[in-house]
Amino acid sequence: MDFESFQRLEITKEQDYTWEVESDAIAWETAVDGIRTTERQLNELYAAIYGH
Repeated sequence: MDFESFQRLEITKEQDYTWEVESDAIAWETAVDGIRTTERQLNELYAAIYGH
């Protein structure tokens, strides 16, 4: 399951907002955001080096 599905299906709510589920959701969201940020930065670096 990807993070978007996790949110859409309201898994946190389904699990009664337990700390374990909330903590996992926060960690997952942080990881996904970090990956997107890294991809954006790599694309910017590539563009700066190769002029694309």
